[in-house]
Amino acid sequence: MVYASLRMVLLLAILINLTACSSLLKTDSQPEVLDIPSQWKGSVAGATIDVRPWTEDFNDPLLNAFIDESINKNYDLEAIRSAMFMSHANARINGADQLPQISAGFNPSRNKRNSSGGFGVNSGSYTDTWRINLNINWEFDLWGKIANRVEASTLDYEASQEDFKAAYLSLAGNLGRSWADAVAAKILYQLNVDTVNNYKNNLEIIEQGYAQGIYTALDLRLMRSNFAQAQNLLYAQEVVKNNTVRTLEVLSGRYPKGELLISNQLPEITHDIPLGIPATLLARRHDVIAARRRLAAADHRVAEAKKAFLPNISLTGSVGNQTRELSDILNFNFFVWNIASNVVQPIFQGGRLWAQVDQSEATVRQAQAQYAQTALIAFQEVESFLNADKQLKKQLGTVQVSAHEGLEAELLAQEQYQSGLTDIVTLLESQRRSFETQSTLIRTRMERVQNRINLHLALGGGYAQSKPIITHDEN
Repeated sequence: MVYASLRMVLLLAILINLTACSSLLKTDSQPEVLDIPSQWKGSVAGATIDVRPWTEDFNDPLLNAFIDESINKNYDLEAIRSAMFMSHANARINGADQLPQISAGFNPSRNKRNSSGGFGVNSGSYTDTWRINLNINWEFDLWGKIANRVEASTLDYEASQEDFKAAYLSLAGNLGRSWADAVAAKILYQLNVDTVNNYKNNLEIIEQGYAQGIYTALDLRLMRSNFAQAQNLLYAQEVVKNNTVRTLEVLSGRYPKGELLISNQLPEITHDIPLGIPATLLARRHDVIAARRRLAAADHRVAEAKKAFLPNISLTGSVGNQTRELSDILNFNFFVWNIASNVVQPIFQGGRLWAQVDQSEATVRQAQAQYAQTALIAFQEVESFLNADKQLKKQLGTVQVSAHEGLEAELLAQEQYQSGLTDIVTLLESQRRSFETQSTLIRTRMERVQNRINLHLALGGGYAQSKPIITHDEN
């Protein structure tokens, strides 16, 4: 009889709401179609994307070991990892709503009944009662409202996974760029040391020549001035060198002693990166994937909000026993049970349900805009870093010529000055230009390395650690 009544209630609810729900469950969250070109500007058509870890191009064991150590000790990344596990737990919490909720109870009690007219301590009688019961409550997800909620939270978790992967690769890239800063600072420091030693040797020669009447006081004072200036630049560069090393130590979770062992040379970039086609970028960039997951989650929340207009159908029941003797607590002859259905149809809630629909639909529009903007930024980064990669390659070629010619000019000016064929001003100018071009060459190489890392990241490539970066066992 109970089951027949329940079936009748369900059938009646379906017939009443069938027409209404057909208009409530439609959502349209497709983002605007971007005008994506068939190839990157200036790239070779049909080239296959290269998604290898960018560290393979650099072949620097010290850099690889540093990144591994730093990633495992980075507190910002650990915070994002914890947020990811929180999102996973939330998805599991919502998933539990799809299952029956079962609880058990055990309630022993003792009652005293006084004898008629008596208030003495020993008057009256005691009654012991033993209760045991098992309760069940189950909301039928007839309309899929709970399923929408679970799917939305699952997509949120997937988005948080992509956030973590994006943060992981971004951190590895930042570590690589900081490493290049430190190596360049070390090379520039050595260049300053060599320059100071060169000026010191020239100063000693001029001092000897001045004592012999070969060089003038002007020659001596100009060389002393340049030597002092070179020392000043050396001291300043030493501060930069030590600070960049300390930055690396902090990033790797070490105390900033300034003693970290780093490479002596910047990596050489010997080949271009195959880029593939722009359309494939959306499937590789973790930030774009995360935005797409959040858009899909917003869709499911719209469906959940619309289904709130439909009736909630639940089933409650209990089975248990109540006896005066503990020995009879598991005697099935004393067991009682009940089962009941519950159908609740929202009628008036002051516009709350419609406001929730409006809110969820606005969230979809927001997610659409964020998805499109994230995709546009991804394309912009690739085009910008690709253009910079080409320009830095050209720039490096011209700077190498300039540095080579500047060094040769310095040697020639030094020979001519010692032979009396040129003046001190020409010598000092040639030394200044040689130092500047050598410094520019080092900085250009550093910028090209850093830009190549950025290009790898923009294309969706990154850094591969030897062990997994996401494991549920750590939760």
